[in-house]
Amino acid sequence: MSLGYRILERRYRTRAGEIDFIARDGDAIVFIEVKTRTSLRCGWPAEAVDRRKRARIVRTAALYLARLRVGDIACRFDVVEVMEGPAGALSIRLIRNAFDVSSS
Repeated sequence: MSLGYRILERRYRTRAGEIDFIARDGDAIVFIEVKTRTSLRCGWPAEAVDRRKRARIVRTAALYLARLRVGDIACRFDVVEVMEGPAGALSIRLIRNAFDVSSS
């Protein structure tokens, strides 16, 4: 996964939770959750990032930022949806700014 992002961390874990990818996109730090589905029976992959999951991601992101000891820095929360289709074909969709701190 690149999209012009510079990957800083993969599977970043703390006591609060885990973030699949942490990346830089220009001046912003991006916290990225990846969700995969093989069918839509349970809804679109991004729908699995519910309020509880968002809250864990936000808490984990706050711990990451505190560890960096950076001042006021732009950050956002993206979701990557991966759908596996027939014969293993993948469809990937990036949802920038999928949620913010106030929606978690």
